[in-house]
Amino acid sequence: MRFDTLFLHQKRRRVTDMAFFAEDVHLLASASINGKVFVWEIKEGANEDNKPRKTWEIVTVIQIMGEEEFIHP
Repeated sequence: MRFDTLFLHQKRRRVTDMAFFAEDVHLLASASINGKVFVWEIKEGANEDNKPRKTWEIVTVIQIMGEEEFIHP
């Protein structure tokens, strides 16, 4: 998944927090106001023109359910 696709996914919901797993691990977690937690794998490489390119792939999605109202912290 490309960065612009990540932007479109997150554009529909308010992101409340983001964190990298570790400096040497290319995983990013993002939590949104609607209770979803996405874990993304960031891959670096080159495109057809041999220019640097980053892609994003969803590793897992967790939906936190509850009766409470969604509020931005």
